[in-house]
Amino acid sequence: HWPDLPTETTPTISSESCSSSHHAENQIAQQISVRSHTERRRQRKIVTAERALLLAETDVTKAMNLIRKAMPMEFMAHSSWFVIFPYLNFYTYQP
Repeated sequence: HWPDLPTETTPTISSESCSSSHHAENQIAQQISVRSHTERRRQRKIVTAERALLLAETDVTKAMNLIRKAMPMEFMAHSSWFVIFPYLNFYTYQP
């Protein structure tokens, strides 16, 4: 405290403003964390899809199993997408 000023005029940071500042920092950190988690999940899906497409050139069953295990919700929701696997397999071995 300043000795020549009354204590009620000395600048202090209220616990409420510290708390709200801390809360805002936590929200920002959570948003960044959610974004990075979402990006990692998106990248994982891309890598899985690329692997499945390559695998389908030689083994359709293994490609289907990879997608079924790695992305079960997409497998169930978009099962018609997987018609592409036999197509890739067939055209891989055409002269």
